Amino acid sequence: TAARARVAAAMEAIESSHAECPNLPLNLDTYEGLVRRSQVVDVGALPQVRDSLFGTRQPMFWCQASEWSTGDRIWVPYEAVYADTTVPRLEGSGAFLTSTNGLAAGNSFEEAATHALYELVERDALALFQLWSEAERHAGRVIVST
Repeated sequence: TAARARVAAAMEAIESSHAECPNLPLNLDTYEGLVRRSQVVDVGALPQVRDSLFGTRQPMFWCQASEWSTGDRIWVPYEAVYADTTVPRLEGSGAFLTSTNGLAAGNSFEEAATHALYELVERDALALFQLWSEAERHAGRVIVST
């Protein structure tokens, strides 16, 4: 319905606003220094840019996030969660992919997490589809009449 479409558009705007203008305290530190005294995300599991500038002794900005399965506070590279591409990047940037994949809003944590997971599954399927040859795309199509 038109009302649902307006709500969905508003939620997208809220998501983008929070990613473009996060109000987070930042910590300029190295991975090596931070991991000695705090819980830090597994940076090996984060998507890095080609020719990544990441190094364990390279200072970069970090912010705290909540590990969603435990609620524990964890340090993450700021550039991995910050999505304002209209301003110059901060010192130490150039290591991790900046993306809004998995960014979602909802009326509760569970609703937002569900929307985030749906988005990740959708984008993963689209990325895989784009890798297929024309023959593979044809073979995998859905025939609506069946």
